[in-house]
Amino acid sequence: MNAERTVLDSARREIRGKTRAMSEEIRVTLHDVYDALKHLDYRRAETIIKDDVNYNRLNESIHEDCLNLIARQQPMASDLRGVIADLQIAGELERIADHTADIARLIGSLKNEEIPHVMDAIETMFDHCDEMLSNMLAAYRDNDPGRAETIAAHDNEIDHLNGLAVTAIIEFMQKHANTVDNGTHLIWLVHHLERIGDLITNIGEHILFATSGRIADWNRS
Repeated sequence: MNAERTVLDSARREIRGKTRAMSEEIRVTLHDVYDALKHLDYRRAETIIKDDVNYNRLNESIHEDCLNLIARQQPMASDLRGVIADLQIAGELERIADHTADIARLIGSLKNEEIPHVMDAIETMFDHCDEMLSNMLAAYRDNDPGRAETIAAHDNEIDHLNGLAVTAIIEFMQKHANTVDNGTHLIWLVHHLERIGDLITNIGEHILFATSGRIADWNRS
């Protein structure tokens, strides 16, 4: 193995290590925001919002590393596809963090009044997002596009739960006028979870591109 190959491989490992670490931190934040929602913990939600800037910095750091690698090493073919995928995956993770912070902002608007009975569906959506993210990053680690496509298919379950939750919330608001504010905020909340599922699916598409050069749209339904 020549020196240039060694340097390129080392740089890729560092970038991918940063990306996986970023994803694990986002999973922790996803758990935290669910706990904040479950207990209407406004202080915890505010901390999540303030910490979102850290994910912006991580994304910027990974982007800078990728661009420096391209400029200095001038990778070809599959190596270049891999670096581009790393850069895009970091961006998807940063957007997932944005949606998590948006959920925390909505928690700050919820009140301790009667709310629609959809918390079980919301908890299941959180669980699906967490499981999808964990498994997708394992597919990223192993460069496994087949596994990535299988994981992406589970986004349909999140879409289905989103539809059920929104319908239940609207029906509840129609019967209980005093819950309109809470219900509206919850509709936005489940929308953010649905978007997180879409972004995890995007990560799978980038894995496919990195390993084969194929471009897919698994979010199309």
